[in-house]
Amino acid sequence: MKEILTIVDDQLHPIQTMSREMAHKTGALHQVIHCWVIDPYQSEIQIYLQQRSKNKADFPGLYDLTSTGHIDAGETRVQAVCREVMEEIGLILNPTYLQYLGHVKEEIQIAEFFDREIAHVFVYPIQNPIFYPGEEVDSIVKLPISEFKKWLQSPNQELTGVQYGSNQVIHISDSQMCIHPKKYLCWALKQIENLVTTIG
Repeated sequence: MKEILTIVDDQLHPIQTMSREMAHKTGALHQVIHCWVIDPYQSEIQIYLQQRSKNKADFPGLYDLTSTGHIDAGETRVQAVCREVMEEIGLILNPTYLQYLGHVKEEIQIAEFFDREIAHVFVYPIQNPIFYPGEEVDSIVKLPISEFKKWLQSPNQELTGVQYGSNQVIHISDSQMCIHPKKYLCWALKQIENLVTTIG
């Protein structure tokens, strides 16, 4: 079944619907969700990344935020983030604890792939989360927020984390990470740190 998306203008007003495939060919602006699952209850904030399935059409095998995905036509952003997180990593979200940070615009063009997105950014704080990755995700990696910040500040710095379930140490190079603007990632980490100060 084709994914049908709502195409929007820069003010997020809906214009029309379009298939995901066509939106990625034409660069039509559409909306997605980004969900950062974190564990703020350890000695240091822990962040979880997913490794996309090697069978995915887009960016197979690369590491990405905990969960990302398109908002289908007719869905709210909260409905979309709950659905995507469940489908990808098997975590059932309680919307009461979802924290909405705002939205950012991302654009990437590689050959005939032209993706223009408004990403609605959520944080989900949870202690010792239990994941059941679906077919879209090969593995999940946990790393401290300081490791992520060090990677952002140092060109060619590898990310070092621990694979969920096996505790195997994983080293992730720049080329193994999905492309997100580093300005966005720095902003998100700062927002996460600010949020954690308010969690009792």
